[in-house]
Amino acid sequence: MTVETVDLDALSDVALKVLNSNKEDAEFGEAKEFRKYDRSKELMEQLLDGVLSKKACTTVKNHIKKIEESIGTTLGEKGTNNHVYFTLEEIHLIYDALLGMNTKYHANIPQKFTMSEAYVWLLTNLKGGTGKTTASVYLAIALALYSFQRPRILVVDTDPQGQVHEYFDGRVINQDTTPTLGQVVSGFAVAPKGMDHLEWLKTSVVRKSHVANIDYIPALPSDTRLERFLNKKYFSPETEYDCLKLLNEKVIAPLKNSYDIILIDSPPHNNLSVQSGIYCADGIIIPAATKPMDSEPTLAYVKELAHKVNILKEELDYPGVKAIRALPGMFNERRVSAKTVKRRYSKVFQEMLLPEIIEREGYLNASQQFRTMFDYSTNDDAGTPQRSHIINDWNSVAEQLLRYMERYDDLKVGEE
Repeated sequence: MTVETVDLDALSDVALKVLNSNKEDAEFGEAKEFRKYDRSKELMEQLLDGVLSKKACTTVKNHIKKIEESIGTTLGEKGTNNHVYFTLEEIHLIYDALLGMNTKYHANIPQKFTMSEAYVWLLTNLKGGTGKTTASVYLAIALALYSFQRPRILVVDTDPQGQVHEYFDGRVINQDTTPTLGQVVSGFAVAPKGMDHLEWLKTSVVRKSHVANIDYIPALPSDTRLERFLNKKYFSPETEYDCLKLLNEKVIAPLKNSYDIILIDSPPHNNLSVQSGIYCADGIIIPAATKPMDSEPTLAYVKELAHKVNILKEELDYPGVKAIRALPGMFNERRVSAKTVKRRYSKVFQEMLLPEIIEREGYLNASQQFRTMFDYSTNDDAGTPQRSHIINDWNSVAEQLLRYMERYDDLKVGEE
């Protein structure tokens, strides 16, 4: 009896035809839209400390009118309830303009969060299923929105699962016209003749997300070029360790002056993409699920990280990691096992342990649509009363990280 084998080459040809069927369209589908902000409930309440007297509200409205006159366009649109709603981009524009005006509520206008150059965080854990991409996306949005401080954020996806793109845009994109991270680092995609590399990165590689102050660089499921390229270079005596610099040299370093915070989402592997990410990083965040099956590999990964960092120090000009943070996720305080795992993390990381992210059912429905709770205006819009709790969890994490980065930047600038 002869056992037939599957013709994988033929199957691959069909798969490629399906993948290429939409190539005539640069973008296929509808881009996501972020939530809008109520002028009275959200903008004025912050500016006026919640005291919305008719006189004070009229003053704010007149200031907004002056801004509209200066830019030559009307801001916001009326909803069915006759309230005026602003996009996040309009909110940022209003706050920036108000900072330059003489107002009685100047102290309540959110100041911009700025860094002398971007602080780079790598989110990494060898254990799969610990929520790295979820953490990258939620953390990026939490940092972007926190107290309307308006930091410029870039999310770089090194995981070929490509879920960062699904959260921030979601359209099917033409890979022939949209360079991915692997294509850039490998040199498969390069700037057109006569165009500066940085200009090309900013105009052709970096994509706008649906959140006004977040950009991202995608990795896509069909793009495994980065790891193949790094492996080929790594096992060549001439380029063994130098290949680990390429992600930084071609992407991260050129863009550091264009952003305040850069988050790198890594794959759940112990591979060269992760080592390249470590070389780029100022700090490392370890998403640490609080389930017994996750704690052992997470704690073991700390030793592996130390090994990788030591190699980079010895072989390259890597100065070392400036900060390590562990992010305890999927925490259920009703489970004894979760409390036990968190105590283990506390013993290891101590003050480096970030506030826990509570396990909540509200994540499930949103994640199935590649949305976050930040995308919704109210609990009713999100379909769950847990929306506000989830946002508060991530705001606690964002607040700690922002305070740390501010202190770090003050010390760095002072030393210079």
